[in-house]
Amino acid sequence: ATAEEASTGPGTAAFAETDPALAVRFLEAAETAKIALSEETEHRISLPFYDGKRSLETTVTRDDLERLAAPII
Repeated sequence: ATAEEASTGPGTAAFAETDPALAVRFLEAAETAKIALSEETEHRISLPFYDGKRSLETTVTRDDLERLAAPII
């Protein structure tokens, strides 16, 4: 999955309202990736069984981060 698919895929947005702890997991993974991408060109994100059934495995690139952040910067 791409970073955009990971952030907009089925079931990834609804958790923020229904499971604050899961939202924190995603935010921590995003923050870790953001920090890593300041020194690396890509970073692997792994959230196994984040909701008890689904797992997220994706590689995010610095270009992905810049593209996703552009509308809010």
